[in-house]
Amino acid sequence: MKREELLKIGVPEDKVDEIMKLNGQDIQREKNVAEKLETERGNLQAQLTEVQEKLKGFDGVNVEELKGQITQLQTDMAAKETEYQQQLAGQAFDALIAQELTAAKGKNPKAIAALLDTDALKDSKNQQADIAAAVKALKESDGYLFEADKKGGTFKGLVPGQGSVDPSTDESDYQERYDNANKTGNRTEAIAIKQEAAEAGVFL
Repeated sequence: MKREELLKIGVPEDKVDEIMKLNGQDIQREKNVAEKLETERGNLQAQLTEVQEKLKGFDGVNVEELKGQITQLQTDMAAKETEYQQQLAGQAFDALIAQELTAAKGKNPKAIAALLDTDALKDSKNQQADIAAAVKALKESDGYLFEADKKGGTFKGLVPGQGSVDPSTDESDYQERYDNANKTGNRTEAIAIKQEAAEAGVFL
């Protein structure tokens, strides 16, 4: 719409100026919208071009096979993490066993540990307390596996300077227990008895 056209059809000049101003605003607004749409269109075209370029890198790739490999890697990583956590738990468990047996003065911690119900203890919700209780019970039932608590009394075993055995030590008792352990196939107990006897000056 031109100014001359408005004047020609009889529109007052003051109104023509107002109309031309409003028309100019409408034109600018439409122009701004068009420019915005053009910019958005350009951005979308750029994104499309970028995606198309990336897809070219997957030409000839078996997508399903790739997905399978990713899934396998995730499974392997999860399994490795589980194995690592189990290893840490096992080390902590073994340390607790060793700690309790040492505190209880076990003569042969490794051999004594084999007598404990480790499967049940590993499943325990309170391992430290249950391990301590199990070691205590074993010490009460099989005291020969542990060092005797010192009470400041009589020395048992070899008497210094005499090379003889304390009369309170019965060699036949050690031998009988040792033979019984061997007959029943309990090598762990037999070793512990032999070690106990040796410390008392009795050699089987």
